Amino acid sequence: MSAGEEGPWEGSMSADEGRAWDGSMSAGEGGAWVGSMSAGEEGPWEGSMSADEGRAWDGSMSGGVGGPSEGSMSAGKGGAWVGSLSAGEEGPWEGSMSAGEGGAWVGSMSAGEGGAWVGSLSAGEEGPWEGSMSAGEGGAWVGSLSAGEEGPWKGSMSAGEGGAWVGSLSAGEGGAWVGSMSAGEGGAWDGSMSGGEEGPWEGSMSAGEGEAWVGSLSAGEGGAWVGSMSAGEGGAWDGSMSGGEEGPWRAP
Repeated sequence: MSAGEEGPWEGSMSADEGRAWDGSMSAGEGGAWVGSMSAGEEGPWEGSMSADEGRAWDGSMSGGVGGPSEGSMSAGKGGAWVGSLSAGEEGPWEGSMSAGEGGAWVGSMSAGEGGAWVGSLSAGEEGPWEGSMSAGEGGAWVGSLSAGEEGPWKGSMSAGEGGAWVGSLSAGEGGAWVGSMSAGEGGAWDGSMSGGEEGPWEGSMSAGEGEAWVGSLSAGEGGAWVGSMSAGEGGAWDGSMSGGEEGPWRAP
C-alpha cells in the first residue's frame, strides 16, 4: 500500500504470511508520518511511530513482549496527544489516554480487567467528545458514544450482544457521518456505511458473509477516496487500495 508524492503515505505497508504487520509503514517529508511504524516477532507493534516537530506524533508508540501496547504513546506540545496511552498485563488497554489543554482529549480513556472498554471516554468543554463511550461485560460496544452540540458526533454508536456493530452510527447535519454504519449477526460488515452529500463518504463500504472486506469503498468527486478498496477471499487485503487523481491514495 503506497501513495504518490502528494499523498500522506509515501512508504509501504506490508506483512508476512503469519503476521499482521511485519513490514514498515512510513511517509516522506510532506506526509502525516515521517518516522516508521513496524512490528517484530512477538507483538504487533515493537517498533516506533514518530513525527517531526510540526506533526501529529512527536513521541513514540511501541509494544512489549506480552501485550499489543505495553509501551506508551505520547506527543509533544503541538500534537494531538499530550498525555500517554499505555497498557498493562491483562487487557489491551489498562492505562489512560489523556491530552492537555490544546489536545483533542481532555478526559481519560481506560479499560477494566476483561473487556475491551469498561471505563468511559469523555472530553471537556473544548474537546470533541462530550458524551461517554463505554462497554459492558461481553460485548465490544454495549453502551453508546455520543457528543454534544459542538462535537463531531451528534448521533450514537452502539452494539448488541454478539455482533461487532448491530446498532447504527450517525451524525447530524454538520457531522462527518450522515448515513449509518451497521453489521449483521456473523460478519464484520454485512450492512453498509454511506454518507450524504456533505460528508466525506459518498459511496458505500460493505462486506459479504464471511469476509472482512468483499465489497468496495469509494467516495465521490470531493471525497478523500476516489478509487476503490477491496479484498479477496482469504486475506484481509488481497485486492488493492488505490485512489484517483484527487485522492490521497495513489496506486503502487
